[in-house]
Amino acid sequence: MWATVARSVGRTPLRPTVLKYRARVLGALGASRTVATASTPPGRAQWLWAVGAVGISTAFAMGLSHRTHAPNDRREQRLRNPTEVADCADLGLMTPEVAQQTSVVHIKGFLSHAEVEHVVAEIKALQRSRGAATIERNARGEPAANGEWRTSYLHTDSSFGRSLPWVQARLREAIEDADSRAGWELVTSKPTERVNFRTIECHEYGAGGRLSEALHYDAGSLVTIDVMLADPGVDFEGGELATPEASGEVVPHPISKGDAFIFVSHKYHNVLPVTRGKRMVLVAELWEGPERGCAHRCPYNVGMEHRCNYSLSQSHVASVAQNVALLG
Repeated sequence: MWATVARSVGRTPLRPTVLKYRARVLGALGASRTVATASTPPGRAQWLWAVGAVGISTAFAMGLSHRTHAPNDRREQRLRNPTEVADCADLGLMTPEVAQQTSVVHIKGFLSHAEVEHVVAEIKALQRSRGAATIERNARGEPAANGEWRTSYLHTDSSFGRSLPWVQARLREAIEDADSRAGWELVTSKPTERVNFRTIECHEYGAGGRLSEALHYDAGSLVTIDVMLADPGVDFEGGELATPEASGEVVPHPISKGDAFIFVSHKYHNVLPVTRGKRMVLVAELWEGPERGCAHRCPYNVGMEHRCNYSLSQSHVASVAQNVALLG
């Protein structure tokens, strides 16, 4: 059932510095708001502010981001953020360099085919009722109407937990088991009540869709799980999860319908281009922070009692405004 897993080495000390984190997030928020309101018409400003709230997550991800494989004498010049190592230590997170040494855990038959069909039906019902915030992007990851890559934030207003509580419980159980077996101890070393779902998403990639950002990782989260909801080779071709390894090799990870991959969130990973059909996958991330029901991948982690107010209605406004802007 379990693929070979490797014990990670050199975990950074757990020294969370919440005030530093808060200052950086709120600083990004203020900057986004200033840009959106100082130089744009009111309608456009409202859209940029709404989209900016979603985009802060990406901005923070870049803030922790991504160490390359350059030789030691050039390493510091190749960091997107020179304080990446310190940031990870402050927040109790594994650095990408260390995370890259860990293995991806493959769980075969995590969901039966019948369970997959039930999950897909519930996701489609949420999408039809507009009960989940969605964003669409093109093959380059840029916002696009009817793009090749659609992300639905299923945790919006806790909808996934209400519709599929047994799946949410199984996701957490699998992550905790993998975290313990693999020796990562990112989740199981912390009080249970402090580790929660940051996001639960459905990613759909059409032909040409991919996640190609160089050295991408899920910044700020602890452990990620991907569950395949389509049938590779039947529903789609291409689209393999691939991990750039410390050796320089990029390793594709074949998967079957209903299987799951679990990996350290800060491990580099990509999705290779889909060449035919539609790839559909369930993605969830655990972080040390409150369980989120806001309509995006939340960047706010400034205390267990903090509530994020980015709502489904704001997401709908942003989506409509985005489509209008893209249409000219």
